[in-house]
Amino acid sequence: MSAFEQTVLVLIRFIQLYLFDSVVHEQILLHNALSVLNHVACSVDGQEKLFIGRVGAIEIVMGIIRRFLMKKTSCEIVEVAWTLLWNITDETPENCRRFIEDNNGLQVFHDCLDLWSDKRDLVRNMLGLLGNVAEVQLLRHYLVTAQHMEKFRILVKRSQQNDIEIPYNCGGILANILSDGVEAWTISSSIEQYIVNQEVYDATQMWDLHKSRTINYRSLTPILRLLNENFPTGCIMWAVWAMTNLTTVL
Repeated sequence: MSAFEQTVLVLIRFIQLYLFDSVVHEQILLHNALSVLNHVACSVDGQEKLFIGRVGAIEIVMGIIRRFLMKKTSCEIVEVAWTLLWNITDETPENCRRFIEDNNGLQVFHDCLDLWSDKRDLVRNMLGLLGNVAEVQLLRHYLVTAQHMEKFRILVKRSQQNDIEIPYNCGGILANILSDGVEAWTISSSIEQYIVNQEVYDATQMWDLHKSRTINYRSLTPILRLLNENFPTGCIMWAVWAMTNLTTVL
């Protein structure tokens, strides 16, 4: 077993202790353990990220989030937990599948959004993770429901003091959904695809192209894929804005 694998297993086992009522630890230790595991996840790719998912990290972290949802406390712990999930699902379709299919991740997203909708960083992190899911074609259909779309339509228009991180991440989700065309739009006629497309287009035009942002892309392929003249205008506009912003603020 490699040093990487040993480190991951030790961290996961430590975090798992917090799921048992009989074990009492300072929350700062849980926060630190999640942060260290997140740092590890950020420094690896491919098979290493798959290993983190395979040994139960997603299930345990989701358990931590559900625990604090029940208590309705410690948004800081939940925030770092979502950051970790965001990073271990980045360009890792199998981990995205684990989040969606094995752990009822979308319901947990809604529960957190209902409780902590005013927590900017938490909402940004959750949408970042769903952006990873939206990049996986086989999983996108899970996002195309009236319940999810109502939330996305609100969040893509949400901007406070020129802070675009939440609408930008949400726009990426919608752009990927829109790229599948009307045939993949399984929502009832109460939410038309062309309306959502226009909302993404209009929202994107409101953002400051020169806004400096703290974001690291491992690959530009997911954005470049959306620069297709046959895709809806909102989808293309989001991708054009993303590429222009990245090259402008470098």
